[in-house]
Amino acid sequence: MNYIIGIDGGTTKIKAVLFDTTGHEIETVAAPSDILEDGVRKELDMDFFWEKTAACVRLLMEKGPATPEEILAVGVTGQGEGLWALDKNNRPVSRAILWNDGRAHEENWAVNEKTPGIGKLVHRNLGTPAGAGSALLLLRWTKDNRPDVYRQIQTVFFAKDWLRYCMTDKIATDPTDGGAAYLRLIDGAPAVQALTVLSLSEAESGIPEVLPSDTIAGQLTAAAAEKMGLRAGIPVVTGAMDVVASAVGTGAVGVGDAAVVLGTTCAVEQVLRLRDCDVTRCRRHCLHHVQADLAIDLSSTINGMENVEWMMREIARSGNYRVVEGLIEDTRPGSGGVVYHPYLSAAGERAPFQHRDASASFFGVNSGTTKGDLMRAVYEGLAFSVRDCLEGGGYRGRLLLSGGGAGSETLSQMIADVTGQSVVVSRGAEFGALGAAMTAGVAVGLFDSIGNAAVKCCRLKKIYKPRQNAMYEKCYTFYRELRAAFGPLWERRAEIFEK
Repeated sequence: MNYIIGIDGGTTKIKAVLFDTTGHEIETVAAPSDILEDGVRKELDMDFFWEKTAACVRLLMEKGPATPEEILAVGVTGQGEGLWALDKNNRPVSRAILWNDGRAHEENWAVNEKTPGIGKLVHRNLGTPAGAGSALLLLRWTKDNRPDVYRQIQTVFFAKDWLRYCMTDKIATDPTDGGAAYLRLIDGAPAVQALTVLSLSEAESGIPEVLPSDTIAGQLTAAAAEKMGLRAGIPVVTGAMDVVASAVGTGAVGVGDAAVVLGTTCAVEQVLRLRDCDVTRCRRHCLHHVQADLAIDLSSTINGMENVEWMMREIARSGNYRVVEGLIEDTRPGSGGVVYHPYLSAAGERAPFQHRDASASFFGVNSGTTKGDLMRAVYEGLAFSVRDCLEGGGYRGRLLLSGGGAGSETLSQMIADVTGQSVVVSRGAEFGALGAAMTAGVAVGLFDSIGNAAVKCCRLKKIYKPRQNAMYEKCYTFYRELRAAFGPLWERRAEIFEK
């Protein structure tokens, strides 16, 4: 037998997954990423992140059935954006600042609201707006607030790139991560204009070599192999950002395919031709696909299933999803007139709109409101958020659903009902790792192309057909009206309670 290992360096979890050559998940080992949080600050110790990843792979190999000689390649993916920086000795200049960190809110406001012309210019270069968690604005914040750290920066890359460097000693990034940070969308060249207007011209020298996502970036070093329980010399593939890898892992590899990754974030993605990306639509996020001529139109919220986890902890006071979803099923659509907006993050929201002070809330609670109403409202709020992200994207086909939310039949059916589109849940659980393994399979010649890899590795588990419900149409319209009305109130709340 031959196998491929897919590594997913996620925001909350690190996962190492063993796949056979047809994409079946054989074994998985996961560990918490151990985010260091202090208010709006969210960081990771980069060395510890690598050590835990290596330990996950070692345990994966100890569990079997694969032997080191049977591993064809290692594919890697990881959380996007944030600031993962090295000094001249290729050591971390500080802990990694994550994509959901909120300290660069003032920079975000200055670029996108105070001087929107700068924000639009940045978007025309990158194809995606620069938000508080983007590499550019975190670089800007670091330059202004930690100049001693900024002066040490020699390389700026991303989570998967750090893990791959630790495995291979090869410094590089790929178009999916690099394009969202500091590369021009259309031609992949450094976004000099964006760097210049943000007073970051010197950061161009920190852009590493850019390699295709599905190419061999290096070989496993002896030191890394010993840590991971593998053999030295195994090919390690460049890889892609997690949302792109997850889309690939669900089978979103052709023009018009749409995927919803409902995990830590809610990422809604549509595959289109790169040449069809409209960089003048300054609220859309266009990322490179792993295929050079394709792109992904992305709308990714800050919080997805964390809303459900919060509800289970604070409202249901139960970890039994079967019981909770039974109560939700017994509650009528519309949640007794309660509307929930799923904006839990202290960093506000970034999609399908940007507001640094956005916050979650229940609207319409009265003396007749039940616990079931509140719990259903959270589920409906997530489904409305998915539809909200779909607006303006031209989605017309079925939705390929993955992530933790795909494990819920109640939520999957609700998303189908709210969006009016069939929801397809793929067989498997670790789609980011599968996408990484698929790119690795292409790199080592196991598959002819990403499309061929999808044919062999992506399998459908269940299809949820939409059921028409007039209440959802009314509730969704009201959900959007409330969101627009809350804008100035969110700002007022921040003035009163947070300043």
